[in-house]
Amino acid sequence: MCSNHGRIYNVMTKKFLYGIIDTYGYVIFRLVEDSGKSKNIKSHAIIGSLFYGLKLNRTDDEINITMDHIDKIKVHNYECNLRPATKSEQARNRNQPSDRKGKIVLKLSSDGEIIKEYMSVTLAAVDANICYETMSRYCENEEILNGFRYRFKTKEDMTGHTWKSSKELYPHILPPIDVSNKGWIYTLDKTLTKGTNHGLYLEVIVFDTKKRKRVHIYVHILVWTVFNNRVVPKGYQISHEDCEGTNNCISNLKIRTREGPDGNLMVTVKNGKYKSAIRVRKHFHDGSFVDYPSINAAGKANKGIKGGSFNSIRRALKRENKAAGLCKCKKKFTWEIISS
Repeated sequence: MCSNHGRIYNVMTKKFLYGIIDTYGYVIFRLVEDSGKSKNIKSHAIIGSLFYGLKLNRTDDEINITMDHIDKIKVHNYECNLRPATKSEQARNRNQPSDRKGKIVLKLSSDGEIIKEYMSVTLAAVDANICYETMSRYCENEEILNGFRYRFKTKEDMTGHTWKSSKELYPHILPPIDVSNKGWIYTLDKTLTKGTNHGLYLEVIVFDTKKRKRVHIYVHILVWTVFNNRVVPKGYQISHEDCEGTNNCISNLKIRTREGPDGNLMVTVKNGKYKSAIRVRKHFHDGSFVDYPSINAAGKANKGIKGGSFNSIRRALKRENKAAGLCKCKKKFTWEIISS
């Protein structure tokens, strides 16, 4: 059941579902079909289906109209805040930042002391009451204007940073970029940035000569791979240990699998960022046990084992099955919900 305020109610468990926020900032719910197959569905898509008659399962050719958040806030999934709209209509409703970040400009006194820092040439030009092109020229040549010297901020101004070039691991990214151990990116055109927001993470745009086009790459992946001089192996992810997707310091990044006792999902659960997950524990006959961050993760890890499927675990937790299943030594194992 779904209310016009975007609340989802499970009629079987008689509990409200809280959902999670995906990497794009939308609220999603993991719903299970009668066949036992689970699927992630966005909250606003559910509203669109129930209140506006849009189909949930559509092919790419059929997706012409989707739900648009009128106030531009992706977690406000109230029926009164949503409307069916085409892609072009939604594009016109997006926030356009008034202070786009570009090259950082420093304003210095005659003796070289930094007086002010601007996040873009445009902001510096407005403050100095000159045009963008004139400010760019003053910064390039480090000339004096009205008693002040203007120049671009460089990586040499960033104290306490260690820099590594991308050209060894990514020779196909041209021009190469420098990466800081504190999550900053420096390009040859003197752009110093931490990246732009992309959902919960930060990303930068680079030119890939292999693909012959500009591509988006997450900053945390770029930082970890460049400093470790290897790409992320298949089946692994780069985890933010504090669960803050914009903290891309190398000390905050660690390679992990998605699931398992030490997986990325477990880190998220332990930090309280995955509130809808039901943590479960598998008990063996000898007193040992294994913890899983969710029923779904437990089902995947125990695929092919009798009593280890998603539905078997749910039935065992509801005490519908007296014995959950048998392990390799033919002894019984059981499941329980981890309460804390």
